[in-house]
Amino acid sequence: GTFFNCKSLKSIDIPNSVTTIGTSAFSQCVELITIVISIKVTTISDSAFSNCENLTIFCEAESKPDDWNLFWNRDEPVYWAGEWEYDENGEETEWSFCSGWIV
Repeated sequence: GTFFNCKSLKSIDIPNSVTTIGTSAFSQCVELITIVISIKVTTISDSAFSNCENLTIFCEAESKPDDWNLFWNRDEPVYWAGEWEYDENGEETEWSFCSGWIV
């Protein structure tokens, strides 16, 4: 995968230009704590985030899109339908839920 076994990656926001996250793209990224997945991501392959034990996933989509693999995420917590709120310095402050769904 793209970032497979990357030990220095701690946080990432998937930009709107990315539509696909491949198989094992972030697997074994043991230091990865947060990832924000853009609503433009239409496909996530198998085991994209496997063995990311400290990861919390934030998705702009309201629920899992149909073309995301059944096993795209094994056990990591996922927060759906939201966006980051920013302070005056452009720093992320909190996840604001658009629909209030948490899965």
